[in-house]
Amino acid sequence: MKKLPDILTPPRQAGGIALVRADDGQWMGYGLVLQQQKGVITIQKQWQGLIQDVAFTEQMPKSVAYTLCVDGKGILHKSLPLTSGKPLLERIKESVPGVVAKDFYIQLAEGSGKDFASLIRKDLLDPVLTQWQTAGFGITGLSLGPFAASILATIVSDSANNLPTACQVLNIQDGRPYALYPLAQAEATITIGEDIIGREWTTAYAVAFQTLLTGNVTPFAESEFISAQQKQWKYRKRFETTGKGILIAIFLGLLLNFFLFQHFQQAASVLEEQVGHQMESSERQNVLVKNLKEKRNFLATSGWLSPTHHSFFADTLAASLPGGIRLTELSIYPRNEALSRQEKRSVFTPDVILVKGACATPEPLREWMTILEQASWVSQVSQPGYQYDQQNGVAMFTVWIYLKPYQTP
Repeated sequence: MKKLPDILTPPRQAGGIALVRADDGQWMGYGLVLQQQKGVITIQKQWQGLIQDVAFTEQMPKSVAYTLCVDGKGILHKSLPLTSGKPLLERIKESVPGVVAKDFYIQLAEGSGKDFASLIRKDLLDPVLTQWQTAGFGITGLSLGPFAASILATIVSDSANNLPTACQVLNIQDGRPYALYPLAQAEATITIGEDIIGREWTTAYAVAFQTLLTGNVTPFAESEFISAQQKQWKYRKRFETTGKGILIAIFLGLLLNFFLFQHFQQAASVLEEQVGHQMESSERQNVLVKNLKEKRNFLATSGWLSPTHHSFFADTLAASLPGGIRLTELSIYPRNEALSRQEKRSVFTPDVILVKGACATPEPLREWMTILEQASWVSQVSQPGYQYDQQNGVAMFTVWIYLKPYQTP
């Protein structure tokens, strides 16, 4: 059970999703949710998959806001010389002629000795944003490329200057991006505290980590869609906080009302409890009497109230068995399957022994049945089943031995 302070101040959570566009145009997603509680940040959830698959979005908690970090085919990264006074768009057009600003998401990342511009066409990314908005997910941040991962340089345990990401290695100098290198190996990880993170989740961890620490992500791409989502998420969280406050007030009022009601009802509860105990005892007694009658009837109809002499029957049948017969089953007072299914309870056939076995020829079986018919405790012997297996040269038989009622062997 949660303590009241944990309910009033729940852990803070932030989500990050690394979106990687493959050569075939499909989007691969690598998502995680970080949780901060009592100054400790841990990975609460981690998943991956094609974002078009329902299985991917089914793993995304809707109670968490997500920042997207986009890379892969269709994303252009250009290094820009440091130029004071020039607008970003003018600097980009000098490096990439023909860029139409309204058709692209554009981002500037401040690097070490240079800047980095990242661009992606809106018509590549907007279908993803629209899909998740329609599904009810809060997308409150957008970062292009691996540059947001530079914040991890001071907390990564190994190779802090070269951070492997989903598409390339980010080289960091003086805490800022310096260069992008091709991946040296397919499998690479980074270690943060006790967490070992695959390179595909590096940027997702970085943007979620920044969100927990500062509430925003650097660098980020300007987007009217994301700005609208941020406002909606802010209003949503404000509504949730207000709703929690109202619910707590209602709870306290109900709690007070409960104590008052408990005080005035205490005397009546004592009397009701006494009456309830008496009624319960009476009902229990009726149930016990009914169960006793049913058990007696069951034992009587099953023949278990009279001696069954299991050892006697087993020894006598074994001693009377001629050579050439092998018994496979012996059932004293066998279960009547038809009646059991009809009455939906176990029904047994009293004063009957069911024997099944195998023999090579019928002569030993006929000899044995003659011996059984002459026994003083046998009323009748019948053979309802006899089937000869030509391939194995063995006959399987079934014999019913009817006992004389109330006979003591």
